[in-house]
Order: sequence, then C-alpha cells, then structure tokens
Amino acid sequence: MIYNVLRHVHYKYPNLEIQLELMSAQHVVRHIVDSLAHIGLAYNPLFHTDISTIAHKTEPFILAVPAGHPLAKLKHRICLSEISDYKFPLMPVGHGFRQLLDSEMMRLQVNLNIGLTTNSIYALKNYVVAGHGISAMRYVDIADAVKEGQAVALTIDSELCNTAQTQLMVRKNTHLSESKHLLIERIRSSFDLLF
Repeated sequence: MIYNVLRHVHYKYPNLEIQLELMSAQHVVRHIVDSLAHIGLAYNPLFHTDISTIAHKTEPFILAVPAGHPLAKLKHRICLSEISDYKFPLMPVGHGFRQLLDSEMMRLQVNLNIGLTTNSIYALKNYVVAGHGISAMRYVDIADAVKEGQAVALTIDSELCNTAQTQLMVRKNTHLSESKHLLIERIRSSFDLLF
C-alpha cells in the first residue's frame, strides 16, 4: 500500500499528511463512526448503519496447514468441527478474522485448541509454516508459503467463510475532498476492490 497508493497521492498532493494505523475491524468501524478516520479498510467488518462500503473484494477465509499435515490429505472441504484437536493461533476479539471464527464456532458449537493469540498476520502464517499448528486467514496471507511448498491452503466448508470480504469504508453523508477521492481510488485500484 505504501508504494502503490501513497506514491500517486503524494505526487499530486505533496503536502498532504496521511495517518496510517493498523487496528482491528471493530476499531476501524469505530474510528470512522466517531470521525477519527475518514477512510477505513477492514476484513469482515461488522455492519454499522453509519458506514458506507464504497468498494469491496471477496476474499475467502481459508484454513492454512503445514505441508504434510493430515488435513492436507483430505479430499473435501474442511468443516471447522474437524480442527479442534489441532493447535490454533488466532487474532484477538474485534478483528475480522476472529469475528468469522467466533461466529462459525458458535454455530457449530465447537471449541478451538488455542495455542497463540496475536494481532500479527505474519505471526499466524509463521506459526503454521513452523509446524506449530493450523490457522485460518485469507489466501493472500499464506500464498508465498503455499508457493514455496511450506503450507497448504484448504477450503473451509462455510458459506460465511467463503463469502468474507475486505471492505473500503467511509462515514455516510461525509464530504470527501479531491485528495481523499484520489486516495480512495488508489486504494481501490491497489487492492482490486470493486465498487
């Protein structure tokens, strides 16, 4: 994002100050609603009546397992009820990843064998690659390890997981300046988001 997005925006608006923070989907929504942020990008954010989703991309929530893992040998979509025996790292409450997992685990009435809680996608990926356990994430988060033969991405048997989206959001009825419109367009283009 820094290179592909900000390069274009700062070229046209060299004095524009941009604040970029990483936070949970829940906090992104709260910051937009409270006018602490003009634009937010979040994975699987909860619906809020004061938020408009201006672009989105479907990014299925997949199960990432180490290469050679027993689940990788299965020839069917993985039901989350099949994973309770394996160590599982996950994001803290409020993150889009966690909201998906909590919803599905509650629906299935099963528990995870939590081995690590972290707000780092990099840590989730490395936990899997190191063979400590399995995790759930977007394919893009584990793609390099899959290509290198260190991990396998499996489809989760869940409509909710398979239709999860990254969403670009703004507060409803907010006037956006020309510079913000350019920033939105560059983010949308960089992440292949759809209007």
